[in-house]
Amino acid sequence: MKRTWLTVVALLALALPSACQNMEHTVQKLRSPDDNARRQAIEEIAPFGVKAIPALLAIIENPDAEPGAVMAATMALEKVVYQSTRPGATSERNAAEKALLARLQKPAPESLHRLLLRLITVVGTSQSVPTLQKLLENKTLREAARMALQQIPGKEATSAMERAFAQATDPQWKSALLMAIGARKQPSSAKVVLGALKSAQAEVRLTAITVAGEFPTPEIQKALQQIAQKGSAREKEAAQHSLVRIAERLRRSGAAGQAAPLFQWLYANGNTPTLRAAGLVGVAHTSNAGTATLLVKALNHPNPAIARTAYSLLQEVKIPGLAEALVVHMQNAQGEQRLRLIDLLGYQSGSPGVVLPSLLKAFGDNEPAVKVAALNAMGRLRHADTASALMVALGHENEQVRQAAIEAVPGVAFALQKQGKTDLATVLARTALEKARDRESVIRLAGVLRLLGSAISVQDIAIQQGMVVNWWILAPLAERSLLRQRDLVDPGAPMDLQAEVNGVRWRRIELDDPQGVLDFWLSAGARENTGGYAYAEVYSDTVQTVTLKIGSDDDVTCWVNGQKVHEFIGDRGLTIDQDTATATLQQGWNRILCKVLNGADGWQLTLRITSPDGKPLPLQQR
Repeated sequence: MKRTWLTVVALLALALPSACQNMEHTVQKLRSPDDNARRQAIEEIAPFGVKAIPALLAIIENPDAEPGAVMAATMALEKVVYQSTRPGATSERNAAEKALLARLQKPAPESLHRLLLRLITVVGTSQSVPTLQKLLENKTLREAARMALQQIPGKEATSAMERAFAQATDPQWKSALLMAIGARKQPSSAKVVLGALKSAQAEVRLTAITVAGEFPTPEIQKALQQIAQKGSAREKEAAQHSLVRIAERLRRSGAAGQAAPLFQWLYANGNTPTLRAAGLVGVAHTSNAGTATLLVKALNHPNPAIARTAYSLLQEVKIPGLAEALVVHMQNAQGEQRLRLIDLLGYQSGSPGVVLPSLLKAFGDNEPAVKVAALNAMGRLRHADTASALMVALGHENEQVRQAAIEAVPGVAFALQKQGKTDLATVLARTALEKARDRESVIRLAGVLRLLGSAISVQDIAIQQGMVVNWWILAPLAERSLLRQRDLVDPGAPMDLQAEVNGVRWRRIELDDPQGVLDFWLSAGARENTGGYAYAEVYSDTVQTVTLKIGSDDDVTCWVNGQKVHEFIGDRGLTIDQDTATATLQQGWNRILCKVLNGADGWQLTLRITSPDGKPLPLQQR
């Protein structure tokens, strides 16, 4: 065993000169004029760690060294220092700090001192504080020393800056120290900040006001409130911003009771709309007995920004007594104010017994805008007791009222389902689907019906709305100008769907679009200045007069059983139900022929069949 240890010791002794030689070789490469050699040396320096620091500093401070070598040595030094901060390398980090401090304490060029201070910012601990504190007296290096101290954890660094602040006279330097002290947020610094709030130097005083927001003590809070009322314009605004930060810190720490009066003070006394709005937000999130009434009253604030803030808050906060406060204020409200209050009732899902009577009363108003607001609120409330009102609204003559009801149906339908009233929910959703005209509403309501257990396809949706979905098309057939002058198909004759016209054959199209849009570009190809025909057959149990609701892009001419019932000539984009025509359906199968011409871009057709009073007729099609 003894012989083995002797062997190990001998090997280590032999290895030490070799390691030193290798480090010297690497350092020598840093001095090389060859860029590649220097880059390689920077990568190779890592294994030598802090032992390489003296050699690297020697290159950096050598006035005769080439700039490239100095830069390479600087990069290598940074690599070594940053490497020492890795987890588990505490002793190496301490050694790096010690080596940097040793050189910092000796005379050196300013550039080297600044480099050392920057690196101490990375590895500095409390052992650096005495040296850095002395440098705070050096006008050239004090800012770099302050930055290093600011990064060192612990009370020692803070105390060093506090002592320097107490001794300083230059207002700019005092302000810089105060900013660093404030950034550390150590409670013990509150006394320093409080004293600085009374400084005779305006710049220092303003800085103290700014950093005071990090120290939520009663003394600082009181001092800031006094400044906010009696200070200069800049001081007033800065003090109020700091008070906002203090109040918010108190709220987040769980001291809502202390934060609430401060937020109320800011709302009442803020110098700007932004500060008052911040106070109002704080009031909403530190609610007490009077919060609900205060927020509702804020809707009438003369400043629009504050009124908007109140409106947004009332949509999101859950405060006891809020529903009651909204109802009370709605009783005497008029115009836009009344509409906002109605809308806000829809967010009070926790108090349906309070808000439902007011919403139903508002729905009974003769003004369409009030009805729409009530329906929108019902949609958010999602309460089953609003189903009857929605059914009435779905039949209303005003399109906006109908659309608001359509949008409210899904939530109410699911509320009915939860109460076991699935049949009623299905009737409500199907009625809304019959009235829906925009694609989004149609698709949404179809999804609702599926979730309610009704099997419904995309084609079923269109048919239930009276859309013709089974077509034969003959396109593209000829130029638009030619088809405007004459027809290539006889509208009065039975249609031979096997015939070829102008070299084109009829093709079967079964639409899978919920709005029944026949897109010729998809079916016949993207063409401009062209046209063609669409043909369908529908079955009627009796002779009846019907309404055709037609949309087209661009020209459209329609015949029913050979009789022309509608014609539009011109360029336009498709809108569902653009045109209305009256036609008579015979008992049995009826022929519908449409000529659709395209100028440029889209080439589309929709055709809906309804009763004269607008009720969709889901007729059999073949």
